[in-house]
Amino acid sequence: MLPASVISIVPEYRSYRYFVVHDQICIVEPNTYQIVELITVSENSAARTGHPDAGRLVLTDEERAILLREIDMAGDSTLGLGTLAEGADVPRDVNVRVFPATIVQKIPNLKDYKFFTAENRIAIVHPRGSKVETVIEGRR
Repeated sequence: MLPASVISIVPEYRSYRYFVVHDQICIVEPNTYQIVELITVSENSAARTGHPDAGRLVLTDEERAILLREIDMAGDSTLGLGTLAEGADVPRDVNVRVFPATIVQKIPNLKDYKFFTAENRIAIVHPRGSKVETVIEGRR
């Protein structure tokens, strides 16, 4: 469990685990053991520094299959071939939706993410912005 002083900086990680390396607190997601945040500690302060993969959404094949099975792609957008890619801006004309509670219950990592469907694909949108985080190819 995180110390109270760290929880005051990153309360969203209250139930996560951590370890310390070279004056950095590495906060770890307890189920996947992925580092989700780095906090640099000096004598008088502590600050979030992030991590190259901090908050990066990683889905298993089983989780991808759940999404493909449970998300209705009927009537999805057509954006033009090749325009839907990871890191791309979310197009203005798509319907961005929150994940249904039934999906979040099965895949808790999706709690803060949104999504839209286009071209028989599911595009997962980063929680802190308007970028496509992950694209899941549907069945053709």
